[in-house]
Amino acid sequence: MPPRVEYVPRMGMGYGRYGYGYGGYYGSRYETVYRPGYTVTDTIVQLETRVFSVADEKLIWAGKSKSINVSSGEKVVKDLVRLVAKDMKESGLIE
Repeated sequence: MPPRVEYVPRMGMGYGRYGYGYGGYYGSRYETVYRPGYTVTDTIVQLETRVFSVADEKLIWAGKSKSINVSSGEKVVKDLVRLVAKDMKESGLIE
């Protein structure tokens, strides 16, 4: 994220110290606020799974997954294997 400068309006009585003075009328001013830049790092894990028939070497099932900022790649793979097996059972490809 790049650095940026923002101007924040402040309302008060006049322009003297602490917002008072010069006849007691209401005035406005802007304070400058500097927001420093910072870096954001995301880790993206994308996996593609393909299952082929051994008999005729045809693709019988395929899927893609995408995970962001995972704590463990091993856990992602284990969860994916579980989900793929469940979907393949529901599709009747395996028992």
